[in-house]
Order: sequence, then C-alpha cells, then structure tokens
Amino acid sequence: MKKLLLLSTICALMFTLESQAQKGYSSSGGTSIGARLGNEQGLTLKHHFGSAAIEGILATRGWSTNLTVLYHFFHAPTGIAPGLDWFVGAGGHIWFYNTNNRHFDNRYYNGSTGIGIDGALGMQYNFPSAPLNMSLDWKPSMNLYGGSYFDGGGFGLSIRFRFK
Repeated sequence: MKKLLLLSTICALMFTLESQAQKGYSSSGGTSIGARLGNEQGLTLKHHFGSAAIEGILATRGWSTNLTVLYHFFHAPTGIAPGLDWFVGAGGHIWFYNTNNRHFDNRYYNGSTGIGIDGALGMQYNFPSAPLNMSLDWKPSMNLYGGSYFDGGGFGLSIRFRFK
C-alpha cells in the first residue's frame, strides 16, 4: 500500500510540474486534482490533451482500497452551456481487499487483490472564471481476477482544482 501511495504521489507531482508551464485555463480543463465522492471516496487526478483525457482515481470503499486509471477517449462540449463537456472512456482497476466482508458475489475476499476493467460516462463543468471543475459520472466495473463480479453502481461526483 505504501508503494502505491508513493507512486500516486510521484505521478501527481509530475502532472503538476508539467501543468505549471501552461498559460490560463483551457476550455477542456488542463490538469486538475481533487476529491471524488460517491460509492468510493478518494483522490482524482485528470489531465486533458486535445479531445481526450486520462484520469487516475485512488479511493477507498469500505472493504477495499483501489487504484483506477481511465482513458477518456471522447471528451467534447455538450452544446448546452459553455464549459459543460461530456465524456466516454474505459480503463482498468486494481483492488486491495482489506476486510473480511461479504460483497457483490456473496463471497469473502480478506487480504486478496482484484483486477478488472472499468467504463466511464459522464459530464464535466469547467468554471470559466475560477480554476475549478466538477464532474458527475457513472463508472461501472467488472472484476476479472480475484473474484468475478460486475458493479454497475459506480456513481461519483468529483470536484477538482485546475492548474494554470
């Protein structure tokens, strides 16, 4: 767990240092870091490039700690309001089960590791006069190793600070 936290911190610092060279706030969000609330609570780091973005999420969920990396291959304005984008993406996760609780498939996973795939569908609003963005998304996931199950309830609200 300490290695995972160290790796996440190093990645966050690299994105932060790179983003300091940017001028102003891009309409697509640039690089941002913040909190994710919902079924999982934790940190989210998102970096936009062109019409795509990559997002890392380090979160806890009662019985587990997980790291998810998502590639938002489509990220575009909705046309409803300036600064309001929608996105679609996919990626993967690694879960570290830390308690002996029964969950999704009615099995116990004390001290084991799970690996799987994730999807992402959501909307993001970039505040035009503040270095903030908010997103609301649905992140279904399917565990493939360390217990097979589908979790369709991965809804979350992220609030992030955008770097210049």
